[in-house]
Amino acid sequence: MGGSRKALDLPEFPRVVVEGRSVFVVDEDGRESFWGEEETPERAREVADEIQLELRAMRYVGMKLRRALDEIAEDLSGLEISRESLDTIIYEGCFGLQKLLIELSNIVVH
Repeated sequence: MGGSRKALDLPEFPRVVVEGRSVFVVDEDGRESFWGEEETPERAREVADEIQLELRAMRYVGMKLRRALDEIAEDLSGLEISRESLDTIIYEGCFGLQKLLIELSNIVVH
């Protein structure tokens, strides 16, 4: 996967902060959750940076998927489908992805 990389506009939250050796995740609403404690403050900072990037990337994926679903709904709305049917169609289409998500979860776990 060489070549130049496009900069992504990752969300600003969650933020991950370090207090001594302790790592905390801070949500948009300011709520702080204890993540864990590392052997040294330096290691805590490294872990915090990794966690923050990964959590923001997860949120980015969710935001992109929501936008994609909105675009799909807009595309299908021109087909004279009722709003109720459209919601069902989108739900069933997403539910059909369950097999892919299960496969991904098996990869992550193993």
